[in-house]
This record gives sequence, C-alpha cells and structure tokens, in this order.
Amino acid sequence: MDRTEKIWTDFSKSINGEIFQTKGTYSNPDNVFKIQNEKVTIDLIWADLPESGRGPYVNIKSNFNFKLPETTSTTLEITPNDSFSKLLLLFKKNKQKSQVLELDKKYIFISNSNHFIRQLIIDLIPFSENNRFNSFVISTSKGNGQNSLNIQVNALLIEKADLEFVYKFGLLLCSRLSASI
Repeated sequence: MDRTEKIWTDFSKSINGEIFQTKGTYSNPDNVFKIQNEKVTIDLIWADLPESGRGPYVNIKSNFNFKLPETTSTTLEITPNDSFSKLLLLFKKNKQKSQVLELDKKYIFISNSNHFIRQLIIDLIPFSENNRFNSFVISTSKGNGQNSLNIQVNALLIEKADLEFVYKFGLLLCSRLSASI
C-alpha cells in the first residue's frame, strides 16, 4: 500500500467508512478509490491514460456526494467567480450576493432562497480563508428521489487535512440545508 492509499484508508476509518476500489482499464482509464458511509460517498478519481477522444488530458478529481433529507427544498450552487463559470452561468436565475465584498469577488452563489446565502456567511468566511482549491463546484441535486449535496474538487485530494476540510464543510452545509426546510 502506498502512502496515499494509507492516508485514504486512515481517513475512511476516521469516518467509519467502507472502501471500494476499481482499477482503470483501456476502455475506462479511471481508477476510483471510493469511501462510503451512511452520510457521504467520496470518489477519488485519477486516470493513468487519457480518455478516448479527449486529447492528452487525464481525469483527476475528488467528488463528495452527501445525502440530504427528501424534504430539503433549498437549492445551492457555489462556484469560483472566474470567466469560465461566469460564461456557464450567464443565463442562470437566482444568483445571490452574500453582501460581503471579498466573498462576492471570489464566488458565484446561486440559491432559490433569498436569504440562505446571507445565513451562510458565518460558514463561508472561514471556508474562503482556508480553501486552497481554485477549481471546485458545490451544488445540490435531486436524483432517484434522493436529494444530495455534491462537492467536486478538480484535484486529487491526497492529504488527510484536505479530505477532512471538504468533508467537514460538506457536513456543515448539509446541516444548514436541512435546517432551512
């Protein structure tokens, strides 16, 4: 077991998670190290080879999928405030401002609740100060009758502190979303 797998295994044990692992193949080059418990499924994905038709790019990302109560109706999306995100979200409705200039310069907030982003300010400021990942997306979704909060970091999280940071922030957002029913 290499150092990274040991860190992931230790993190999995700390959250009472089970581990599932799949190795990439020629037709699907993604290696997946999955950590799952009753609240979250974490997929740590890296490819040894580029995907067919994608050019020289390999897939590297970390996905956190948190379960939310079915009655959760508040939607949330947070992305970095960069030109690519601005273009993708150009016609998206329900854009919100946090009323904190530093946060509004760094992030784009979308929610169907007019006050939810402002309620999150106390949590978003420490997140913003400690977040070292520029490329990420936080969003809620509903699929197969299950509401979920998804956090995708476009980097492979290989340090326990990074995994804990995203995991704890996800749990915090879940509790806020559950309380806003």
